[in-house]
Amino acid sequence: MSEESGVQPERWYSDHSATYGELAKIGASTLESLLTNDCIDCLSVSHRTKTLESFLNKIRRKRYTSPTSEVTDLAGVRVITYIESEARRVCEVVPRAFTVHPEKSFDKSEELGIDRVGYRSVHFVCDLGVDRTKLPEFARFKDRIFEVQVRTVLQHAWAEIEHDREYKFAGVLPAPLRRRLSVLAGVLELADREFDSLAHDVDEYSARVSEATRDGDLDIEINTASLREYLTTKLSATSGAFEVSMGIDQDSGNKIISELRAFGLTSLADIDALITDDFLKFEGEASAGSTTLLGFLRELMMFTDMDRYFRVAWKRDWTGIEAHGYQALVSRFGEDKVKSLFPRYGIALV
Repeated sequence: MSEESGVQPERWYSDHSATYGELAKIGASTLESLLTNDCIDCLSVSHRTKTLESFLNKIRRKRYTSPTSEVTDLAGVRVITYIESEARRVCEVVPRAFTVHPEKSFDKSEELGIDRVGYRSVHFVCDLGVDRTKLPEFARFKDRIFEVQVRTVLQHAWAEIEHDREYKFAGVLPAPLRRRLSVLAGVLELADREFDSLAHDVDEYSARVSEATRDGDLDIEINTASLREYLTTKLSATSGAFEVSMGIDQDSGNKIISELRAFGLTSLADIDALITDDFLKFEGEASAGSTTLLGFLRELMMFTDMDRYFRVAWKRDWTGIEAHGYQALVSRFGEDKVKSLFPRYGIALV
């Protein structure tokens, strides 16, 4: 910020807060676009402008003598990632997106040292950069700085508890309670590391499954990770008559694995044996061009043996079928069979 001597902080804030609000919004949208482009998963990218009350409190608390140049977080962007490795990737993107002021930026984890636990977050103090502020639409942001905070979801949870001065953990607690709070901070730090390690191991497992399926080794147990990798490889070689969305949540994943096992399928080799050219043609008709991993596998079982699917694998958690799926089953099994079977299980057209 440029110093505007003689102006009271309240007046200065009133004159400039809207500009800083725009700056925070631009910073967030720019960063979000770059993170999406780099395929970095984030829980959220948010922005905010410090309130007048918070602005004045910080001036008093820090005893600033030139607040309009010393307050660096009037405009703020916050990136919350799921795991630490994603947070580190975000920290590599920020210097590419903006001009970082290293003398004002800091990593709270480094400040804690090796023998303390507590608030962890990386704070970058940035401006939009010379090239960007040469453009007419960004000229008014020249020399205006803003803060980018990067943290994981567990670091964010701790920060919200620790920094909320109205919450019961605020202030100075008796020594036994302070120790328990410190131990809890350490547990969260360990959990952060374990989530990061687990995510790395899942990626390695998926890579091994992908390599094995390309080599024709399908003696691999069925789980959502192995199914995704196998079907991605398998279907990439098809004619492209339909697309399968490989995303699946925990609940849907549990359902389809349970159904597959009840149907008698336990390995990728079992699945592979059922994916014939006839089925792929059927699936193109049943899915009308696109389907989900859950839908693809259910339709695979119905195509193989519709009676058996409903008798041993169907869990009564779906009762509707779209017209194109219905017609594909009619083409496969005949209208009389489908019309007699669906009412028995309460399946209706939707």
